[in-house]
Amino acid sequence: MNLLISSVRAGDRLTIGLRGELDYGTAPALREAISTALAADPLPATISVDLGGVTVVDSTGLGTLVVGYRICAQVRVRLAVCNPTPFVSRLLSVTGADTHLVRAAD
Repeated sequence: MNLLISSVRAGDRLTIGLRGELDYGTAPALREAISTALAADPLPATISVDLGGVTVVDSTGLGTLVVGYRICAQVRVRLAVCNPTPFVSRLLSVTGADTHLVRAAD
C-alpha cells in the first residue's frame, strides 16, 4: 500500500498528483493533502487531483475523493480529477462519481 503525493501550485490552481494505490491505508494521506490545500491563504480556486499514476482505487479512496469534493464545494473551491487510468475511469463511471469529479486535463 504505497501512495506518492505531489502538490504543485500555479496561480489559483493546485494540482495534487497521485502515484500508486488509493485505498484504505493511503486515503488519509490524500485527505491530509486536501486539508492542507484548504488551509492555504489564499485558497486555490481549483484543486485538480491527477489520477494518471493511480493503479488501484477502493471504496475508501473513492469516498475520500467524494468527501473532498463536498468539503471543497462548501468553501467554493472546485475539486476535480483528471487523467484517470481506464480502470479508475470505469470505476468513476460505474459509481456515477464522474458526473461531478472528472474533467479534461488542461
